[in-house]
Amino acid sequence: QWAGERSGPVAVYDKEAPRPGWREILLLAERLAPERRLVPGDPAVREDVLATASTICDRGGLNWTRRLQLVHAGLQGQPGFNARASAYLAKKYGHDPEGGAAAGAKVAEMLGELAARLKVRRAAGSDYFFGDGLTAADVYAAAAMALFKPLPQEVCEMVPATRAAFEALDPPTAAALDPVLLAHRD
Repeated sequence: QWAGERSGPVAVYDKEAPRPGWREILLLAERLAPERRLVPGDPAVREDVLATASTICDRGGLNWTRRLQLVHAGLQGQPGFNARASAYLAKKYGHDPEGGAAAGAKVAEMLGELAARLKVRRAAGSDYFFGDGLTAADVYAAAAMALFKPLPQEVCEMVPATRAAFEALDPPTAAALDPVLLAHRD
């Protein structure tokens, strides 16, 4: 019954309380597999990783705002989610015309910030957001790229309408989707 009251990821482990949301699930994974850490032990780096993941995953973050952008486009008859999906998702994501109209600029800004961070790291000789190894920030950023340029159909099957919606990019979003973000994903 509990899982039916919310949408989104929920992890259930043993007889423990369900864990909703990316952060709770990540911390459970860290506890269950501490030898393969995605959150560094160093407190300062840990906070930076979690803050970057939050920028991507939280309500109002990149993933959320990208969905609002696609909802708004669909409600305006532009490429994005179809009208039926947009009407449904508009309620789920709290769409309002003003916020929907602003979503594109916010998405472009967040993409720009992520790309800038990766470029700094690459200049320092690393392919990762933090340090020289994979963190949760890298995983979440790579997964977020599916909302802009999904992997090819033979690698990641999708309903064609969903793929078309995710690939719909207005000019500012297309400009902000820096190749460094897709190279990082790959």
